[in-house]
Amino acid sequence: MEKLLTSICVTMSLVFTISAFAQEKGTQTTKLLVDNDKYRVNETRAKPGEKNNMQKRPDRIIVNLTAGKQKVTCTDGKSEEREFKAGTVEYRKADECQAVNIGTTESHNLVISAKIADPRPSAC
Repeated sequence: MEKLLTSICVTMSLVFTISAFAQEKGTQTTKLLVDNDKYRVNETRAKPGEKNNMQKRPDRIIVNLTAGKQKVTCTDGKSEEREFKAGTVEYRKADECQAVNIGTTESHNLVISAKIADPRPSAC
């Protein structure tokens, strides 16, 4: 029985350690809130200096829950700095970019992506 409890404790310690290191250091935290056949909603948080992954992203709506500043670099080599205010909403077209929080505070956003080409209802 004692060996079993020791094994369980060691296993749980390993699980928590692996979970802590699963996120690459310096990358933003993304939490999936909704994922259905029509929409995906992610909550993102990035501390100063943290970045997201360079990847293709669909058209999306971003709700800025906090103010912030970021540098966005795309695969074509172009980059720009963006500032946003808390409570603002923006639309971004599909792209393949990476954003870095260059502000002095944590950024906190909701990212809403549609999975359907045309959200208008079809005719009867």
